[in-house]
Amino acid sequence: RKTEDKNLFFKGTDYLGITQNEEFRNYLIEGLSKYGSSFGGSRLSGSFADLYFAAEKRLSVTAKAEAALTFTSGTLSGMAVLNILDKDKEFIYAPDVHPALSPPKHSKNISFDLWQTKLIEKVKKEKKPLIILSNSVNPLLVNKYNFDWINQLAEQTSVTLIIDDSHGFGVLGKEGAGIYNELPDKENIERIVISSLGKAWGLPGGIVLASEKIINKLKTSSLFGGASPMVPAYLHAFLKSEHIYTQNRKILKNNIDLFLRNIQDKFQFSYFNDFPVFSTQNHKLYNILLKQNIEISAFNYPSPDADRYTRIVLNATHSEKDILKLCKAMLRN
Repeated sequence: RKTEDKNLFFKGTDYLGITQNEEFRNYLIEGLSKYGSSFGGSRLSGSFADLYFAAEKRLSVTAKAEAALTFTSGTLSGMAVLNILDKDKEFIYAPDVHPALSPPKHSKNISFDLWQTKLIEKVKKEKKPLIILSNSVNPLLVNKYNFDWINQLAEQTSVTLIIDDSHGFGVLGKEGAGIYNELPDKENIERIVISSLGKAWGLPGGIVLASEKIINKLKTSSLFGGASPMVPAYLHAFLKSEHIYTQNRKILKNNIDLFLRNIQDKFQFSYFNDFPVFSTQNHKLYNILLKQNIEISAFNYPSPDADRYTRIVLNATHSEKDILKLCKAMLRN
């Protein structure tokens, strides 16, 4: 994708390029004509119930989850889940868990591996029921977390595992299934995945993937009943666009493969399979590429005095010519 000044654009989270897809936009226009530009009521009114049910069913099948429920954002999805949990249980927060799931003063000064090791030791001693909250992916350092170690905890106590899969759902796993079906599945593990739909899916909303029990509990919560739902026109476009998502995942995979073939052994960066983000400690790269009319992601997060992150983000709108131009520009310096 090009910006107005003709720069090539390798940043953002529109991994599948849905927001730039003309066919998707036409379905959205169709949905706007049918359902209007917004719906400010409550899901409890029953309006457009079949549409919401069909979209949530499609998303739950994709993730291989029992059930799903949509909200207006991933953050609201997380807040709604936290609102129905047993407050008497101990909450354990992973180091880089999203603010939607963590308290304001949550400490992050520990590696995920060390945090995991300490947690396993803690549970062996105390054996208390736990609620564990984590991201599935660190999109800044570009790591994907494995949760097989939760099986060790489940041998000692019951675990509610809440994972934010905003950067994985829609782009990682078979047909964009994300992490839900990869999580340990045992009787004393309750799996809950929340996700923004505004990244790979290109939809202004969020979702909770969980058991029927959890979803039914959410449906009776005040945050679900009191908040306006997702704009129905977008769900109409989503349901019409399964072939677009499938096609664009293939394009994105080809773009990743092309980039790696041309740059992998010649430039140092962090990445993992099938994720279109590549992180580098070479922070000078941003200015080097900008001089060649290529803009990548580079900023201090989460505040101006925090660590700087420099990343290349591919998406499905990039052509082979775009990818090769990027590679050539990187290798020129």
